[in-house]
Amino acid sequence: MASLISVIVRAWRGAQLERAVQEAAYRACLETASAIERDVGGMGPHAAPYRTGNLRRSYRIEPHQPEYVLVGSDEAIAPYAKYVEYGTRKMAARPHFRPAVDHHVAQLPRRMERAVREAARGV
Repeated sequence: MASLISVIVRAWRGAQLERAVQEAAYRACLETASAIERDVGGMGPHAAPYRTGNLRRSYRIEPHQPEYVLVGSDEAIAPYAKYVEYGTRKMAARPHFRPAVDHHVAQLPRRMERAVREAARGV
């Protein structure tokens, strides 16, 4: 009977650890998405070009817990965001979103590792 209880306890701890790791990974993704939004929407090195401020204000985070997090421009506020990012025949591209994503996604493994380590310590 004692071995059955220990198996149940181990399975419960394993499930608890798995949930904690999933939540930690999601938090790391959310932290990365927030960093991208702050960088592009603010005065960071990858800030969106500024004329009226609508483009910078248009960037939003859309969390879809627990699977993924979206970061992007709200087309209702700045429908021209894609033209600024990619350019047109008559206007040169002024990339700001892709460089910010590249910069912050490169830091995601480190954030994920730190979050998972902290989650494992707490279980």
